[in-house]
Amino acid sequence: MARKRSAAQIAASKKNLEIARAARKSAGKSVARAAREYSAAMKGRIIKSSEKPDGHYSLTNQNKLKKKAAAQRVSAYKQAVKKSRKGR
Repeated sequence: MARKRSAAQIAASKKNLEIARAARKSAGKSVARAAREYSAAMKGRIIKSSEKPDGHYSLTNQNKLKKKAAAQRVSAYKQAVKKSRKGR
């Protein structure tokens, strides 16, 4: 009998799947650039390769929190990209 998973656990595993899928898709790019694109996609904006990853916006506290969350996602993503490349 499988244990019932909480909504949070399901959401977390969905997020990890998303990260892994994105990592596979961008395995050809440099890790930093792929992560930049990924973080931009998470924030819902398209990023030009010339743009700095943090976008250099003045930040309110709310934005700081958002940025921190994005940074955590990016680092998880970077690790996923590295892992996905190990097999090659």
